[in-house]
Amino acid sequence: MKNKAHILFAIAAVSLALTLPAALSAGDAVKIRVTADRVNIRQAAVLTAQAVGRAEKGQVFTVVEKDGEWYLIQLPDGTPGYIHSFTVEEVVEGQAPPAKKPAAEPGSRQIQVTADRANVRKAATLAAPLILTVEKGRVFAAVEKEGEWYLIQLEDGTPGYIHSFTVAEVAGGQAPPVVKQAEKPAEAAAPVVAKPVEKPRVPEIKLVEKPVEVPQPAVQTRPVALPHGPFDSFSMALLRAGYFLAADSAYTDVYRNGLIYGGELRIGGSKIAGWLEGSYRAETGELTYTKEQTDISVLAVEAGALYRFMTGNLNPYAGAGIGYFMFKEENEAIGQVKQNKIGFCLVGGASYILGKSFVVDARLKYEFCSMKPADFDIQVGGLTAGIGIGFRW
Repeated sequence: MKNKAHILFAIAAVSLALTLPAALSAGDAVKIRVTADRVNIRQAAVLTAQAVGRAEKGQVFTVVEKDGEWYLIQLPDGTPGYIHSFTVEEVVEGQAPPAKKPAAEPGSRQIQVTADRANVRKAATLAAPLILTVEKGRVFAAVEKEGEWYLIQLEDGTPGYIHSFTVAEVAGGQAPPVVKQAEKPAEAAAPVVAKPVEKPRVPEIKLVEKPVEVPQPAVQTRPVALPHGPFDSFSMALLRAGYFLAADSAYTDVYRNGLIYGGELRIGGSKIAGWLEGSYRAETGELTYTKEQTDISVLAVEAGALYRFMTGNLNPYAGAGIGYFMFKEENEAIGQVKQNKIGFCLVGGASYILGKSFVVDARLKYEFCSMKPADFDIQVGGLTAGIGIGFRW
């Protein structure tokens, strides 16, 4: 009997030794409060894990354990889940939760700003107050992704939201070098025209040096309205104005079709000429969802060749060319984005000669130039119907 009593006492002591630390640990339970506006609760301690729930700002949970930068908690319906420590704060002092692994791999994503300037806001909405504006190339750790927004932490510890439209995820957690766009002058945009197009040498027909021995009706069939000599040249300078019709429906959803202005220089002989033109257009519109003001401008420098059909004072022509298009868009939602790119164009029109030097020119021009200044594609070209006035020599 004495041996049996000793055995029962030993079993009770061992049981008390095993249950006492757990009871003490339960008494020191740590509670956390959500500090972000909204945060996802995930199935595992990584940002790529599936979300099992969502917590609002101010909600309090009891910590089951801590796993690196994540807390394991239990939702009201009993579902376990992980919440990132950046989005919460401890509300009672107590024994720190046991860590399953020391300095666990955080699994956070790195993002880099790709727009020229991007806004960081207090909440995941375009209507939220602005915290600050960051420049292109800045790299941040993404704590959470909420729809089209990333939750990040600034250098002073302030949390903020940045739109995914203005950033790109960086593979491997290391930011690539930012290649600054060289501000190239417009010499790459147009072929060099320092060497004028060589005039074809046409034998001069002197109709007035000897009498014309043909009936009068036959003389009337020859073009006599266009003066001969140096005024047969196709060289001229024009000031232009026109109306631009965008080819991209995404452009017209935000901006209206509008006026475009520019100038043109032609240098050539009687039928063939080279041309150089600069044009500019700018429009103000409204963003589709937020109705915020947005501004766009396109500066183009184009050059090419024309062929003239000589029919008298009215001279139709057709041609083609290459252009260098400089695009810029700016608004409060995305900051400022811009891109320069080469495109192509087709032209056709007619010049009417008044007297010896004055010219009125009507023309249609269609431009092709597709670019991607940020995470969207846009066709900046379209059809322009315009008129020009100037002089020739």
